[in-house]
Amino acid sequence: MVRTTRFKAEEISDLTGKVAIVTGTSPGGIGAETARQLAIHGAKVYLAARNEEKNLKTLNEIKQSAPEGKTLQLETLKLDLADLAAVRKSADEFKTREQKLDILILNAGVMACPKAITKDGWEVQFQTNYLGHFLFAKELLPLLEAASRGPEDPSRVITLTSIGHLFASASPYKINFDSQDAVNRTMGPSVAGNFFRYSQAKLAALLHAREWNSRIGRPGGSKVMASGVHPGAVSTNLYEYTPLGSLMKRVMITPADGALSSLYVATSPDLIKEDSWDVYRGDFGLKHHDSGLSRSKHLQTSLWELSEDAIKSFTSAPRTPAGASS
Repeated sequence: MVRTTRFKAEEISDLTGKVAIVTGTSPGGIGAETARQLAIHGAKVYLAARNEEKNLKTLNEIKQSAPEGKTLQLETLKLDLADLAAVRKSADEFKTREQKLDILILNAGVMACPKAITKDGWEVQFQTNYLGHFLFAKELLPLLEAASRGPEDPSRVITLTSIGHLFASASPYKINFDSQDAVNRTMGPSVAGNFFRYSQAKLAALLHAREWNSRIGRPGGSKVMASGVHPGAVSTNLYEYTPLGSLMKRVMITPADGALSSLYVATSPDLIKEDSWDVYRGDFGLKHHDSGLSRSKHLQTSLWELSEDAIKSFTSAPRTPAGASS
């Protein structure tokens, strides 16, 4: 049975010996709180972010919050998701420092920012929230496989999505991932356009998790499994581009509470017992309504194939065919 009670940080098991990466670890955000709890419970945690100064600030703040007498294992890793060459470089750097990876939390993202195209030619929210993460996870797959103990203790990939993905179905364009032009065309430079581009990117993140399990997780003997989560409406700087953002933040949950959905999926044995990796979870790890688009096998497949094409110049990893392990 899928969990019906709120997950608490105190339920996290001992993570000693495990290695984790959390992307998007700005001070005071969901990623920082996620990393803090993983480290407090014994994991060695890499804070992966674009701004090195802010990332170092997060690291120091987490260390200062450690329980008395406890030394936390924390490292930083530079990661610019809006630059695919830089993403590959970051993954390569991690491979020189570790031999395995138990937990990969793809938390970094931007929300409803003005329309822009990255140097790689993709809409910026799509690349930052999804495509950069696709490449990063693909490059780190060998280390995820090395850490796995099989179905009884698989490595885990967690993609942060949003209930905002539900609005993708309301886009004036029929959402599809058949081409780069289809991704980049989504409306002009307007507030509504910014939100539709965000919903498209977050839909892609959820589709990624589900297609991962179809192509890599289950065909590979459930060694590396993925799940998509919604952290809830969390008071963070993510809302800086949204109308009434400062007012909205007053009624939102804290980053510490927002981190619990990721922490639940990253650490709980429930998902193994239930084989509930494809269940969409919201705040506090509770089951949440998803969209019909997120369950579309056509969209899952077309997005994966488009993504493989997009990263082929930046990776030496082979393509992962449908229904086959890596």
